[in-house]
This record gives sequence, structure tokens and C-alpha cells, in this order.
Amino acid sequence: MSDGMPNFAGEISASWTAEEGVAFECARDYISHLIAIQSKLLAQERAKPAPDADTISRLQQEQGRLSDERRDLKVQDSIAIDRIRKEYGARLKAWHQQQAEQDC
Repeated sequence: MSDGMPNFAGEISASWTAEEGVAFECARDYISHLIAIQSKLLAQERAKPAPDADTISRLQQEQGRLSDERRDLKVQDSIAIDRIRKEYGARLKAWHQQQAEQDC
């Protein structure tokens, strides 16, 4: 891991490894995908003849929480990144399986 100081060429080097950077981007992508799912669910609820205000509020709150989490995530926070990849990865897998079953 680099220390974020200028290297011999005077360039600033990254303070994380390539592997840490990839894990960070994966975690952000998982969060982004969950935000998109919330958007889809919000649109579906709003399109109903009688949208449920509580459902809309709950979906908006979750979308906001996810947005905050994505914004605040730091590449050096390996514990949060690991948690997100495991927890949200499982949520995304379940979501896609459910969608595939509904499409059959």
C-alpha cells in the first residue's frame, strides 16, 4: 500500500492497492444497483391506482440510506466493503432470482 505521498517522479500515488480499489468499486456498484431497484419499486408503487404512502415513504428512506452509504464509503474501510459485498450481494442475487422466476 502506498502512503499517498509524491513518488520519485513527483506524482501522487494511490493510498490503496488495486485489489482494494476493485473491492471498493464492486461495493459501490452493489449499492448503486440496490438504489436502482428502489427506484423501480417506487415507480411501480406510484403507478398503482391507489399508491400506498407508507410503502413509498419506506422505499424513499431506504433509497436515501443507500445513497448516504454509497457517498460515505471509503476505499480504506475494508470491513464495510466486505459487509456490503456479502450482504448486498446476497440481496441482489435473491432479487434477480425472484425476477427470473416472475418472468417464467
